[in-house]
Order: sequence, then structure tokens, then C-alpha cells
Amino acid sequence: MSAEAILQAVRVTKRIPLHGKDRGRTVHALNGVDLTLRRGQILALVGESGSGKSTLARLLALGDTPTGGEIRFAGEQVSKSDRRAHFGRVQMVLQDPFSSLNNLHRVRYILSRPLRNFRRTPAAELERRVLELLERVNLTPAADFVDKFPHELSGGQRQRIAIARALAAEPAVLLGDEPVSMLDVSIRLDVLNLLAGLRDR
Repeated sequence: MSAEAILQAVRVTKRIPLHGKDRGRTVHALNGVDLTLRRGQILALVGESGSGKSTLARLLALGDTPTGGEIRFAGEQVSKSDRRAHFGRVQMVLQDPFSSLNNLHRVRYILSRPLRNFRRTPAAELERRVLELLERVNLTPAADFVDKFPHELSGGQRQRIAIARALAAEPAVLLGDEPVSMLDVSIRLDVLNLLAGLRDR
């Protein structure tokens, strides 16, 4: 028997209006796309640049609204009004670890925000949970990283922080938008193995 369908795109269309001299025209970024992700599954979208992969990922995470069709979570249609709850269930790890983290904030703050916002973690437990998240993404000893700013970390370490931030919400689905494409070849496999290990847990 197949695992439960946890996240779906059903006949999803996205049209993007153009501006300037092309005002009034639209680009069909997606046209009637169907996709089903099942619990415990790793699913890769493969296509050339500009084919709509990132657009679909944003729609699945409700970072944008489809022009037509539906996004469903556990069989139920989700909409703008469900956005906050959906953000807690579906998290994204973005492509660029150098722009996805705010260099003005220490790692402790970056990881504690989703713990407070999505998990309502009591203040007394925040430090322990932040350190646990760092250990989950193999940034150890965690105490060596918790007070650092993102600009003090390597690209691979920054992407691990981005993954830890996504995990802080305890999502049912983790979406990656080319999460290793901007990393050195030598550390891509480490990050991919980390993501595979998280699925197995």
C-alpha cells in the first residue's frame, strides 16, 4: 500500500505579468502541473534553468499563490488564510546560503525564532533546543557555533544552519531549492547525506 500523500500540486498554473514595454503580457511559468509527494519519500524535480522548478517549490510552500489549481496538504486544500500553519508544516531550504541568513543576527537568534514562532518553545528550553538543532545538523560542538554570526561560517556551515532553522519548526515536509548548487563540490555530498539521514529519522 502506498504511503499517505502529504503534499500535492493539482493542475497548478502560474502566470507572471510582465512590466515595462511588455506590460499586459504574461509568462506561463507553470501550466497544469500535477505533483504528489508521499510521506517518507524523496522526490527530485529535474529540468533546465527557467523551467519552473523554483516557482513550483514556492507555490508548494505557499510563498506565492497559484493562478489556477490547488495546493493540498494531507489531502486538504490550503490557501492564503492557512499560510501561517502551512509554514510550520512545510519549510524550505534555499539555494544561496550567503543571502538566506541575516548577517546581523547570531546563530542563537536565527534558530530560536522559529522555535518561538512555530513551536511556542518556553524561554527556559530555548537554549537546549538550539543546541540540539546544531547537533542534528552535525555542527559540533554546538557551543562553538551558537554565538557566531553567519559571515563567520563557511558556505557548508551556513547551509547546515539554514537546514537547522527549517527543522526548528518540526515540519512534515522539507523542500530544497537546489540546496547544494552553490556549495563547493567537496562538501555537497556531506549536505546531501545529512538530508538523507534526516529523512530516515
